[in-house]
Amino acid sequence: MRTILISLGVFFLSQISFAQQPAFNEAFLQDEVASVSITIDPDSLLAMYNNLGNSHEFPAAMVYTFSAGFSAYSGIGVRFRGNTSLNAQKKSFKINIDKFVDQNFYGLSELNLIGNQNDPSLLRAKLCWDFFRDAGVPACRTSYIRVYVNETYMGVYLHVEQIDNRFADVRFDDGTGNLWKCLYGSDLNYQGSNPTLYSDDAYDLVENEFQNNFSELAQFINVLNNTPLALLPCELEKVFNVHDYLKIMAADILLGNWDNYIFNKNNFYLYHNEKTGKLEYIPYDLDNTLGIDWVNVDWAERNLYTWTTSSNRPLFTRLLQIPAYRNEFSNYVNEFVATTFNANAIELQAQQIQNIISAAAIEDPLRPLDFGFTTDDFLNSINSAWGGQVAYGIVPFVQTRATQALQQLENLQPFTSIFNVVPKFQNDSLFVTFQSNLNANELAIVWEEIGTSMWHIEMPVSEGSYGITDQLYSFAGLLPTDSINILVGVIPIEWLNDIEAHDCNFVYLYGQESSSPLVINEVAPLGTDNCIDFFGANEDWIELYNPGPAAVYLGNKFISDDASNWNKWPLPNVTLDPGEFQLLYADKEPEQGLNHLDFKLDDLSETVYISEVQNNARVLIDSITYSNIPINHSFGRATDANPNWIDWTVSTPNASNLPVSVNELVSGISLYPNPVIEVLNSTEKISGRIISSSGQTVLFFSNTQAIDCRNLPSGVYTLLTDKSLFRFIKSN
Repeated sequence: MRTILISLGVFFLSQISFAQQPAFNEAFLQDEVASVSITIDPDSLLAMYNNLGNSHEFPAAMVYTFSAGFSAYSGIGVRFRGNTSLNAQKKSFKINIDKFVDQNFYGLSELNLIGNQNDPSLLRAKLCWDFFRDAGVPACRTSYIRVYVNETYMGVYLHVEQIDNRFADVRFDDGTGNLWKCLYGSDLNYQGSNPTLYSDDAYDLVENEFQNNFSELAQFINVLNNTPLALLPCELEKVFNVHDYLKIMAADILLGNWDNYIFNKNNFYLYHNEKTGKLEYIPYDLDNTLGIDWVNVDWAERNLYTWTTSSNRPLFTRLLQIPAYRNEFSNYVNEFVATTFNANAIELQAQQIQNIISAAAIEDPLRPLDFGFTTDDFLNSINSAWGGQVAYGIVPFVQTRATQALQQLENLQPFTSIFNVVPKFQNDSLFVTFQSNLNANELAIVWEEIGTSMWHIEMPVSEGSYGITDQLYSFAGLLPTDSINILVGVIPIEWLNDIEAHDCNFVYLYGQESSSPLVINEVAPLGTDNCIDFFGANEDWIELYNPGPAAVYLGNKFISDDASNWNKWPLPNVTLDPGEFQLLYADKEPEQGLNHLDFKLDDLSETVYISEVQNNARVLIDSITYSNIPINHSFGRATDANPNWIDWTVSTPNASNLPVSVNELVSGISLYPNPVIEVLNSTEKISGRIISSSGQTVLFFSNTQAIDCRNLPSGVYTLLTDKSLFRFIKSN
């Protein structure tokens, strides 16, 4: 029988940080049109026009001017951006602020200057981005900017925030996760368990690309497609932020955004949130909205529940097969129509923006060139259709879409939404933050010490509204126990009598970590051909490594694949010297020797832990979660003890995770010699940077076949290009 203990938190709210929408700053001015003046060599500009599909960034300088001052930047990179818009007369620009110089633009590394040549109003994308922000989902900041190139006015552009690690850091309180830009063809259909099957042109890994690790994406797609519907809510919410995506679904459909995942398998990002361990859906490219149509569909009247008729959109079709998710989506549609998605509010916002940008838009010399848009077309676009691809004025579209949505809505039922639960420890206290549509008196934070049968109940505190439907909540309090290894979750109070029935998405939290330097360095859950045990068997294996300065005794430590039982199996009674490895066979045949464990690794996905006892409490030394590792591959650190993990096509059992011979880049280019003393040579010209073993960029190089390494201290380095990773050793 379980015991329930109600306790009161002692609050230290100043120590709790929330992910949030960042404020508009100097880079995103909302009440004026700033200007960007680009100075670029005329030959480089001509090369940009003559090579539209080339992503090469040309060196340039830029001055940003606004009412309160200006800022100047040299050493930037400039190119045209977009796909079909590259053929437009009014082309869009990409500016890479730190291409050649280590600098930033009010916290940004890149500017996206969008021409919006398809939209006579120039307003639609801006209105949609603001709508998503108001809804409380991750969305880009935007502002309008006059653009000049070599003193020639190019027109007014929408500056759209770059989605990158900086974007993620301020939205999710962490920017270290993998980020995929999902382009046309990203239908999220299951292709197989091998993560490399998803490393194609549709799913473009744009952050941590040198790791080439698609395992988190593959796991999400596997769960989404292959989990039985009855189990899908529990399993999917372990790997994906479902509740925010249901809001995005509702917003996308109301805004008439058809060039998205649901209809066109296009234009979104997926970010792995390291705080929650879940993927986050981020919308992108919102110009084909609010009545813009290129596929002959009336998006104002299309049914909410059949936005796509394709059977190949599992993230839309499978969620709507779950009654609770279908009802939550319907409630979001209803709530948006009742609040922010109404004609009066959007007309007022559109008119305010139009007043701010009118002078810049009327003077725009490129705006009329693609479709012949006149000044009257711009001024009348809020309430009038233009024809062609512009089937509706903005306000008439909103009126029709809202009316049709209310008529199409199914019966609404109350629903519970609890998500973005992030627990953490600091000193002897537990801190929890989360979002919910419930009130504080309807919620309970519950936790139990692992290995006990006592549930503790804490009451959260509201930190205010977040978006249209939710509130941010927090809890902070001292733990009345010496052990701080716990299971924690958030539930409605009516579930308190049956907590275990609702714990599928509770979080194991290990608040105390060991001082031991020992790490798990590499795992092979399906074994590898280059690692055969003494009995001739190809077994699952785990490699430990001692990166510390002193020897580490293993005999008082344990290894496990069970979060609730860290002392599942003792490590061998041996001592690892500094830089030494220990290979363990996870074959469930401990009688074969001290380095054979009493458990096997799961073929698909699980977590491995090593632990020890310190100060009478079991503490975590290290852990690693793997997923969908291909046959004859291993999952290992990029270099020994490196925090980044990659898929190793050639594993290194009981040896260093460092290839040191001449290597081939993805493009087939060779670099030599390795080790290098003075100059690292390439068989073709390349551009990129060199990163030290501590993660610091120490050298940039551009369009060269000879990289001067004479000033680099001896050590291990990583050479990174746009698409390739190469490790080498610098010797004296």
